[in-house]
Amino acid sequence: MSQQFGELSIGTAAVDEFARLPRLPALFERRAARMATLGDDHPMAGFLRLVGEIFKAQGLACAKGEAVSPPSPDAMERAAGHGMPVLSPESWTPTASYREALRFIAANIARDGLPDPAVDVLTNLGNAGKEHLDHLAEIYLTHAVTPPWQGDMLFVAAALQVEFARLAARIDAAALKPLDAAGLCPVCGSPPVAGVVVADDAYGRRYLTCGLCSTSWHHVRVSCIVCGEEGKVAYHGIEGDSGLAKAETCDTCKNYSKLFYQAKEMAVEALCDDLATLSLDLLVSNAGWKRHAPNPLVLAF
Repeated sequence: MSQQFGELSIGTAAVDEFARLPRLPALFERRAARMATLGDDHPMAGFLRLVGEIFKAQGLACAKGEAVSPPSPDAMERAAGHGMPVLSPESWTPTASYREALRFIAANIARDGLPDPAVDVLTNLGNAGKEHLDHLAEIYLTHAVTPPWQGDMLFVAAALQVEFARLAARIDAAALKPLDAAGLCPVCGSPPVAGVVVADDAYGRRYLTCGLCSTSWHHVRVSCIVCGEEGKVAYHGIEGDSGLAKAETCDTCKNYSKLFYQAKEMAVEALCDDLATLSLDLLVSNAGWKRHAPNPLVLAF
């Protein structure tokens, strides 16, 4: 594992585009296409193919689902005034649209090649009643997952991503403000899955991507997304690779997060590329740092 130092902070200069809301269903279609590329000759090819199927089903679920109502302007103003997320999972209650998305995803995953336990999970989710599906959402969002339900959580997480992305897509991005905890999503308050240093009109700026609602937001570089420390941040990568992925480690709080460089690969996508680079997580974890938050589609909760 190589180590790099000396990346210059771009400071706290104002950024025209603070938040980038999910564009649906294009978000999930783009993820499906990226995962198809990443799955080629990958050690986790079977899992990545399954996730790609989930992304396809999510895109179809977005297009099929009934319209959702965005938060009111008053709710947006109250949230901004208190530095709080407007779509907090803690205040969300399971909806018919969430249940519809979960049943649709379960029904539209190809069974060919799946192990029997996974097929059983999909069948049971498709036949489950309202109370059970609502309970699964509750235990996922409260991080109370126990072994009997771990197999369900991949698909529950996928349905919740559809639900919260559809809500986030209806928000006025211009009304969003950073939360008091800048490393959390300004829409729903969830942790990011990873960050991308973009190579578009905001070239060189880091955008974190929410693991739940898929909103991306600007966060200054060379600043730990957990504790905000700058002086003890370092970057690590796998020696000899393309340099697309780095682990940003902090020796103050001993956490790390992933960072991807779009200039290395324009098709990079935070959630997909995070799943495809779990070997980097293993190396950094073995070196003593703790990941800031799990990927929502990884079953190790």
